[in-house]
Amino acid sequence: MSEAGAILPTSPSFVAGVRERLDYLLRAGLVVGNQGLNSAANLAISLYLIRMLGVAEFGIYAVYFATAFGISAVVNALIASPLVSIASQKAASVRAAMIVSASVAITAISLALLLLALGLDLVLWLVAGSAHKTLLAVAFGTSMAASEFLRRACFLSGRADKVWRFDLLRYGLLLVVFTLLAWFNAEATTAQYVLLMTVSNGLAVAVLALPDLTGHASSWSYKRARVHIAHFARSGRWLSLSSMLQFAGDHALLLIAAFMVGPFAAGTIRICQAIVGVVNPILSALEHMLPKKLGEDIRQHGSEHALVAHRRVSMLIMLAMASILSIVALFAPFILDKVSGEELHGYEMLLRLYCALWLLYPIVQMLSFIFRARGRTVPVLVSQSIAAGLALATSIPLIGQFGAYGVVWGTIIAQIAAIVTLVLMSERKSPLLLRENGR
Repeated sequence: MSEAGAILPTSPSFVAGVRERLDYLLRAGLVVGNQGLNSAANLAISLYLIRMLGVAEFGIYAVYFATAFGISAVVNALIASPLVSIASQKAASVRAAMIVSASVAITAISLALLLLALGLDLVLWLVAGSAHKTLLAVAFGTSMAASEFLRRACFLSGRADKVWRFDLLRYGLLLVVFTLLAWFNAEATTAQYVLLMTVSNGLAVAVLALPDLTGHASSWSYKRARVHIAHFARSGRWLSLSSMLQFAGDHALLLIAAFMVGPFAAGTIRICQAIVGVVNPILSALEHMLPKKLGEDIRQHGSEHALVAHRRVSMLIMLAMASILSIVALFAPFILDKVSGEELHGYEMLLRLYCALWLLYPIVQMLSFIFRARGRTVPVLVSQSIAAGLALATSIPLIGQFGAYGVVWGTIIAQIAAIVTLVLMSERKSPLLLRENGR
């Protein structure tokens, strides 16, 4: 062989490495593309509801959404997040068994929450003599939790095609109903819109998840499931508490704003969140892809190699998000005018502050993934405790004086505190300071 031929990168290891990278890029493209569909559909729903309900009534929907999101985040932090981090380091057969066990756990938790909500509504009706919608909010939350769990489980098992079918089904149902409402010029209340979204989530999950669960029913074992769920709970209990604290320091502030200064402020906040949600496909892809990839890299190549790769991917993601959010911030007046007309005139700075806030979330996420991969979830809990405390302590007085602006400033302070805490609690080989050679 010639000298030139000897140095050409045609070794089996090089070819295998290229194939591995191409396969990962393909899977990442499917995930990001699906998250793009998901984010675009959610933005379209928000824009539709803003036009149909107005900003103030949309604020009431924002209260439903914040409550449901909190329920979904806590439930999935208890089960789905540890499932992804733990199962990604296991063989395919063990991974499949863990997914079935997690499905059973999610179902049991959802039923328990629905029964509690029904009981609370009955008590409130007997005591106060008026109708309450606790059950509707919890049903919306459990349907959201089931949807998010199905998405993570499918990505974990390499079934991105099923996630695409799931999103096309649930959003397709909503598109048909919303089109019929608009066609017949029919009016619907906020609660009715929430009910429609809850039903579409539930039907899509049932159609796509039940056949698989039924097919695995014969191989299901209570003893094995108990072991798996106990494993999830040991890691997920801290993540679940962290999600509660993150909810208290973020989405709960929207509820506080609605209570203190009215639904218009809540609607304004939710509109800004929906607009910056243009980068949510990237944030969601982080949760679906990076914990799994980090776990696989640790299993195949060791911790040092995995952390270096994680650092490189993190920097690329931050660059992509910063580019998109800079454009949103630049055209903030134009975007708000097209979304809601004159109702939000003068709120351009609020949208720009949310652009800055959305750049802090992936930093917290990517640092948390490293702790989760190592089974060290207590630092995540500590960081969110500090963040939630600061958010509530600073935002509540700021909301009273500055309205919606108080929410975003308090949340920015909280996320910066979470980042600093995670860095300080890192091991000597901090992911932020790790050199390219892994030393």
